[in-house]
Amino acid sequence: MNNPDLNALLARVADALERLAPAPPAGATLTDADAFIWHPDGARLQAVPEINRIDLKLLRGINRQAETLLANTRRFARGLPANNALLWGARGMIENERSTTINPAEAVEERVSLSDRFGLWLGFHSCDQPTYMAIVEGYAQHFGLDIPSESLRARANEWSMTRGGRSGRVAWQFIQDLAGELGKRLDGGK
Repeated sequence: MNNPDLNALLARVADALERLAPAPPAGATLTDADAFIWHPDGARLQAVPEINRIDLKLLRGINRQAETLLANTRRFARGLPANNALLWGARGMIENERSTTINPAEAVEERVSLSDRFGLWLGFHSCDQPTYMAIVEGYAQHFGLDIPSESLRARANEWSMTRGGRSGRVAWQFIQDLAGELGKRLDGGK
């Protein structure tokens, strides 16, 4: 059924709808932000306006890992051979394998298979007492948490004992709790 009047009407309706429809969102450019989300359905990047991150200068006890990753990334950015990097850490990082599989051995095998794909492995382990305290003190100073040093150290030590270990994550959790108690925001003074 070829009805020229109906076809013309449908074409006009389609044109009108196209004019009324919002334009697809423009993709972000790489200078718009520090991080992006890739939307494959629209083949576009979406800028992430605010990233929850800690300044690299505040991290303690990871100098070797940071230097190795930075050197590898610079080689990649220059178009030189570089390895895929696997960053892994102690407790609380790779999920409880028993909660996601029936056979724990299968979960281990899958993780080993995945890890074999990375040429550069960088481990982040639990830290010793001096490193833990350096992390806590660095955060407290950076965020202007006004607390006597002796009290800060004693409370940070107690916090680590109740958490069963010392790590950067435990130090950060302590600082978040302390800042909340002191009524201080952790946004660098913004």
